[in-house]
Amino acid sequence: MSIANAQRFVRRMMTDADMRKRLNKAQDHNARQTILLEEELPFSEAEFDEGFRNMLVNCQTYENAEELHQIRMWWELLRKS
Repeated sequence: MSIANAQRFVRRMMTDADMRKRLNKAQDHNARQTILLEEELPFSEAEFDEGFRNMLVNCQTYENAEELHQIRMWWELLRKS
């Protein structure tokens, strides 16, 4: 697991609608973790949070930051289900 994986995950979620659909359809946390392992993107909650903060600091525009926040909100909703 790593912060780099979390950042790769966030970047991928900005463009990969099919993977977002797969994660949305996953039954539970374990199913989502299996998908992340299959995609070689394992990361912990803490690594996601740290990776998100690092990416947010490097945003050049408001729109960029807003897109990151939308991905984070989506992922937070999934994590709680």
